[in-house]
Amino acid sequence: MDFCIDPKALDWLKAKGYETVVIDLEIVKVSSCACSRMLTANLTYREPEDVSKYQSLTVDGIRVYLPARVNLPDDRVVTLKEKSTFGFKSLKVEGLSQEKVYVV
Repeated sequence: MDFCIDPKALDWLKAKGYETVVIDLEIVKVSSCACSRMLTANLTYREPEDVSKYQSLTVDGIRVYLPARVNLPDDRVVTLKEKSTFGFKSLKVEGLSQEKVYVV
């Protein structure tokens, strides 16, 4: 698995003074014809209380924590990107899909 941080996202993290990103993955059940479950990523920006529940890597000087029980796909790049909603900027994770994320 390749994990990268988009330059705009890196600038956003530095502007906020964040050196840590915790990505918690959750499978949410939804009621629709096309999709019954979807994968969501919740982001926080401080070290987790129990780091033993996470795997960590350092990308561009930022410590990234992912759940230890999750294997991310080797055949794609997972990217942390900036997003803007009504002018409010935050981050999102791209490159994940439920069928490619395996819980061990």
